[in-house]
Amino acid sequence: MNVNEKPTERRSHHRFQLKAPALVRFKDFSSNFGTLYNVSHGGVGFRVLSLQNDDPDPLELSITIPCEPPVHMDDLLCQLIYNRNDRRFGEQLHLKSCGVKFLQLSDAQRLQLEKLIHHHTLVEDS
Repeated sequence: MNVNEKPTERRSHHRFQLKAPALVRFKDFSSNFGTLYNVSHGGVGFRVLSLQNDDPDPLELSITIPCEPPVHMDDLLCQLIYNRNDRRFGEQLHLKSCGVKFLQLSDAQRLQLEKLIHHHTLVEDS
C-alpha cells in the first residue's frame, strides 16, 4: 500500500458509541457478562473478563441499558468476528475485546436496535 493511500474500510455499517454503559449477557460463553462499547446495524463490540480462550461461535447474547425504562434486547444470535486478548491478569484471566455480527434479527429486534441507536448513542458528524 502506498503511504498516501487510505486503508480499505471493511465494515459495512457505521459504529456508534453509547452515551452510557450497557451490559451484555451471554449464553454459553466463557464469561456471564461484559460491557458494550459500540453498536451498529450489523453487530456490536464489547469487553469481557474471561477465563478461557475458546468461546462458542455462533453465540447468543442479550443487551441491557440500565435507564428508565430499561432497554432490553434478548436472544441475539451472533457470529464472533474478532476476539482479542487485551490484557492478562495472572495465568488464566484475560480482558478481551470482542466484535460480533448479527446473524439473524427478527423485525422486533431490528426495531429495538433502531431505537437503541437513535436514543442511546452519541451523534457523530461524518
